[in-house]
Amino acid sequence: MLRRCRARGAPDVVQFVQFVQFVPFVRLALCLLAWSALPALPAGAAPLEETWSVPVTVTDAHGRQVAQRIVVSAFREPGHQRYPLLVLNHGRAPDPYARARLGRVRLAEQAAYFASLGFQVLVPTRIGYGASGGDDIENTGSCTRKNYRPGFEVAAQQVLQVIEMARSRPEIDVSRVVLVGQSFGGAAVIALAAKNPPGVRLVLNFAGGGGGDPRLHPGEPCAPEQQAALFAEYGRSARVPTHWIYTTNDRYMGPYPAQWFESFRSAGGVGKYHALPAFGQDGHQLFARGLTRWRPLAEQALRDAGFEPRPLNRPGSAMGASGSQAKAAVPARAR
Repeated sequence: MLRRCRARGAPDVVQFVQFVQFVPFVRLALCLLAWSALPALPAGAAPLEETWSVPVTVTDAHGRQVAQRIVVSAFREPGHQRYPLLVLNHGRAPDPYARARLGRVRLAEQAAYFASLGFQVLVPTRIGYGASGGDDIENTGSCTRKNYRPGFEVAAQQVLQVIEMARSRPEIDVSRVVLVGQSFGGAAVIALAAKNPPGVRLVLNFAGGGGGDPRLHPGEPCAPEQQAALFAEYGRSARVPTHWIYTTNDRYMGPYPAQWFESFRSAGGVGKYHALPAFGQDGHQLFARGLTRWRPLAEQALRDAGFEPRPLNRPGSAMGASGSQAKAAVPARAR
């Protein structure tokens, strides 16, 4: 017990205990007092954050093999031996300078939220973006000559290889995987759902698609009919439950996502479409700026997929989305 007291950092108490070593019960009582007086981990504390380097190899639109390392931000709450995995995927800005300035993609607020539910969260910075650098292999061409398939595919392949890397980590349970993507990243996770990767149990697509530019053609993404056909192709093989989450005022994708989902579903894809009310000036920003709006939907989707999302360090009394107090915090786990 004296060693534990010393490890918790109570030097003054330890020195005094050394004077009374001939009274065992006094030593024990003083150490317990010092232990209980130390502050507990504050509610809402930031998760542990690490930066990983992951090798990936993909084939671009020209058939060229590209191999390099990408930067992955990793978040988890301490206190568990194993964690289900959630891979969070960023979008694609129309401006190439904005893509280069991304740095190490963190999506910190959203990653911390999912980590608080018990997940190991991985946020890849894909090839051609920010800290990972490299060629722009996700380029789908000009608006009049779009070719979405190779761009969505190379993004999906990188996500898949990040999942494969996670298999080497004993603390990660890759039999329980959730994919989340926003904008171009949302299309990428639907493309990956079509491959039915082992262990993937749920896909959340926030405002997924490509070719949007609210400055040049608001609400009119390039080649929407090509995307409808591509999503139909994904739907023919995808059997992973998906949720398509959009708003009524998305200045990137406009009204087309409902048609894309219907093409996906009619071809055999499994999923639900959620048309949320207008959000701010541009609903495309819902995922980035509206966590409190989409959080109840996400938690219900997780429950429907067999997870039990429960907050670990949420501020206050760890109230769930419905307002009722959560049970003792445990990691999201499959039934």
